[in-house]
Amino acid sequence: EQAGRGMAPQPSVTLVPPTRLERSRLEFSIHRPSRLLRHDIELVFRPDLEAEFVQQRPEVTTNDAKDEWLHECLLAIPTWQPASQDLSEISEAVNEERRALLANFSAWSDILRRNLRPYWSDASCPMEGCAKYGTATSVIYNELEGLT
Repeated sequence: EQAGRGMAPQPSVTLVPPTRLERSRLEFSIHRPSRLLRHDIELVFRPDLEAEFVQQRPEVTTNDAKDEWLHECLLAIPTWQPASQDLSEISEAVNEERRALLANFSAWSDILRRNLRPYWSDASCPMEGCAKYGTATSVIYNELEGLT
């Protein structure tokens, strides 16, 4: 990762390696995101992350302080699910599988959010790329681009 604004690079750190949940067939891992990925996450979830930052650190308002807070507190949990169809195709069978995968992800993320309370959490909507639970912004998160 290239350093931005004179800051030292901060690569992503894997905290929990890929783990597959047999019941849901969903795989996840947990990471402390790189500075570049934190920036992308902040753009998508800005209003709610900003409110959380102000609530937790009301005495500090600089961008560097916010970046440090995000580095300390923000975790990214990418997910993956196997598909039996080629999801780039257009057909009723593919649409049914997409809906089933979305329902599976939604059920998992709903449970995860409940278990993470009182901490802030949100998810990127797999269909739209915007905040699934919080305030939508004009920025979308491209999952394919974001994880490469």
